[in-house]
Amino acid sequence: DEINMTLLAIRTSSYVNGVSKLHAEVSKRMWQNLWPGVPLDEIPIEGITNGVHTMTWVHSEMRKLFDRYLGKAWREHTNIEGLWYAIERIPDEELWEAHLKAKREFIELLKRKIKARNERLGIDDPLPEIDENALIIGF
Repeated sequence: DEINMTLLAIRTSSYVNGVSKLHAEVSKRMWQNLWPGVPLDEIPIEGITNGVHTMTWVHSEMRKLFDRYLGKAWREHTNIEGLWYAIERIPDEELWEAHLKAKREFIELLKRKIKARNERLGIDDPLPEIDENALIIGF
C-alpha cells in the first residue's frame, strides 16, 4: 500500500549511482536482493563524485585572499602538493571578514528571493531578520 521512491527509481532507471564510493557500496548491500545471484561487486550501482568548478564555487572575497596568500596558481592547479598549507598564513581576522562579507551577500540574496516570492504569491509578510552569526543550512 506504500510506494518506495528509491525502489521505483532503481527499477525504472537505466543507470544507478551513489554520490560516493562508500554510498555505492552501502547501497549495493542494501539493495542486493534486487539482483538475486549476482555477486555484490557486480551489482550495477556505481559510485560517482561530483567535481567542483573552483572559480564559480569559491566566493570572490575568498578568491582575493587566496590570490594574496597562495598566489594565483591555486585557480588552475588546486592539487599542487603543499599549496593549501599556505592557507594557514591568512590571518584569522581577514578570513573571518571575508566569510562575513560572503555571508552578508548570501543573506541579501535570500531576502530578495523571499521578497520576490512573497510578491508573486501576494503574501504581505515582513522579511525575516537573519542573524549573520547563525549557522544557515539550505536545501
